[in-house]
Amino acid sequence: MLVVAIRGAKNVVQTVDGTVDADEPTGGVVYRDPKTVHMLTNVGATTYIARAWSN
Repeated sequence: MLVVAIRGAKNVVQTVDGTVDADEPTGGVVYRDPKTVHMLTNVGATTYIARAWSN
């Protein structure tokens, strides 16, 4: 799954394997395995807006 940050933010991603700081800049593109369950928390001062695409 491709995730495009329309408006970036400072995020924290929690998975069963651990926690990762994920600073996602505006226009940034990230690939995430669609089978991976995760929780994203915006810890920054801006609103995070993203769009995801998968096959």
